[in-house]
Amino acid sequence: MKNLNYIIILFSIFMSSCSPMNKIVLINDDKISVPKNIPQPNEHLFQSGDVLHVKVLGVNEESFNLFNIETNANNIQATSANLYMNGFTIDKNGFIEIPTLGKILVKGLNLEDTKKIIQNKADEFLVNSTVVVKHINFEVTLLGEVNRPGTFTVFKQNITIFEALGLAGDLTDY
Repeated sequence: MKNLNYIIILFSIFMSSCSPMNKIVLINDDKISVPKNIPQPNEHLFQSGDVLHVKVLGVNEESFNLFNIETNANNIQATSANLYMNGFTIDKNGFIEIPTLGKILVKGLNLEDTKKIIQNKADEFLVNSTVVVKHINFEVTLLGEVNRPGTFTVFKQNITIFEALGLAGDLTDY
């Protein structure tokens, strides 16, 4: 009789502790309440070591090539390595140095403010120019119980935790 009680207790423990994976709910939409004031993600402010891709475009190709490092028309591959090699690294004092425009202080600025400052400098030399600025070394590192842990390059301004988990192939079953 004593052994039967132990068997019943063990059986009930095993049956109550196991649940199939398809019954585990990670996010239940019914229970999520959306707050009225949704906090916006902080905008990244550039700091030393950030790498920016800056391209000055204009009507006359010869004139705007003075401002751009990658002037070779055959170099159309936009790999991460090419972007990094042709990018402008913010130095320890917060400056980038663009050909013809000179040193420009960008430390502590966001992407839009940096673009405006470079645009104003370019307008001193070119008429109807357009400046494109991209942050090219924005990375996230995901470790732990994800399917593909590692460091991932992000090609946008902000990323949510769900997008980051998607890059890592979602959570593991454990």
